[in-house]
Amino acid sequence: DSLFWPMTGYDNGRSFAYGGNIVPVITVEKEPVTFFSYPNPTRGLKKVRMKYKFSGPASDVKLDIFSQTGFKVYSHSKMGNPPIDLTGSFPSWNELEVSVEKFGPGVYRCRLEATINGKKQVKYWKMAVVK
Repeated sequence: DSLFWPMTGYDNGRSFAYGGNIVPVITVEKEPVTFFSYPNPTRGLKKVRMKYKFSGPASDVKLDIFSQTGFKVYSHSKMGNPPIDLTGSFPSWNELEVSVEKFGPGVYRCRLEATINGKKQVKYWKMAVVK
């Protein structure tokens, strides 16, 4: 659980020898949902583009935007009015344009929900509206 030698990197060759147990290999799984908005902050623009992609075919995709106090200021789903399907294509990036003209200046919490391979996945994103 300690270095063999108090010198930085263990020896003059900086081999970084370690006397503890073998360090486990960390595997990174692909994120089920990747989601962001741009520009962020909006810098006075009236529309924001939401970009998202999934790790597999997705269904029941829903986008909600909330104020910091929890008030829902925007909702977009297959069940909305008008009904628009956000499932998009896999594995490509998908894009949605959202009007923030009626949003007040502040930080908003975006929530993208999708069912991927039969499992509900949720991704959050903070978006700043500057006017």
